[in-house]
Amino acid sequence: MEKINVDAINKTSISAARDYCFAVKPLWLIATNSENTYTLNCRNHNHAFYELHIITSGRLIYSFGTEELTLCESQFTVIPHHHRHKVQSHSDNIEKFTLAFEIDTNSPVLSAMNNLSNKCFSLSKSAELYFREILALCSSKKDYKSEMIYISLCNLLFEIAELSDNSSKTKIHRSDSDDRVFKAKKYIEDNFDVFFTCEEVALYCRIGEKQLGRLFKKYENMSLLEFIHLKKFESIKKLMRESNMSHRKIAENLGFSSAQYFGKFVLRMSGMTPEELRRSISNN
Repeated sequence: MEKINVDAINKTSISAARDYCFAVKPLWLIATNSENTYTLNCRNHNHAFYELHIITSGRLIYSFGTEELTLCESQFTVIPHHHRHKVQSHSDNIEKFTLAFEIDTNSPVLSAMNNLSNKCFSLSKSAELYFREILALCSSKKDYKSEMIYISLCNLLFEIAELSDNSSKTKIHRSDSDDRVFKAKKYIEDNFDVFFTCEEVALYCRIGEKQLGRLFKKYENMSLLEFIHLKKFESIKKLMRESNMSHRKIAENLGFSSAQYFGKFVLRMSGMTPEELRRSISNN
């Protein structure tokens, strides 16, 4: 494997990019070679985060209570949070890359990583490409080095999660939706003063109306029209709560064709007249 630049990795900060929203959250990097083996913890310990250990040279043996795990070049393991472990022994030519990271509790990556825990795996070709990219970035002087490393680390973890024994049952996706659904939702939400038809939204998303409707049913568990009405109703309640606008003015601002249609819409969505809805909101 490619030799790692220990100094470059150990001096690299990814904390500046930690505001990015991913299912996995890289925290910091540690690199070890024969000259700084003091970073290898030979006492039983545990962490409140996950650790990814990749061996790039030599051999290392981890101890998990009465069990041992041997890792050699190009192999890795994931050690879960609050799991006691220690370095039992290592070869003189040891070279190791360690990433500390957290995982969102509602992410499918969590079960995949737990399934990989304390087992020996070899990096896939795609995972190794991301790993080499990280090593190169750590030694670079790019202006956005921290952010680029952060994103590459997330991609590496996603690729590693795919190696889970249950990857065939639980496919790891970077999104639980569809870009076209996301685009449609943003278009509707950003233009709260327009009363869209389903056809208009579909045209904006460059997709057929029926196909977009099926995607909304799949990912949002509601029809596209129901979503449009829901967002319109949320806008009505927001204006009633935060302003003193008359109902006629609210109707105009939200794209209703008439005050009468506005009243019928509120009644259908809430079972109340606009006046009753406003009182209900004021009392809560």
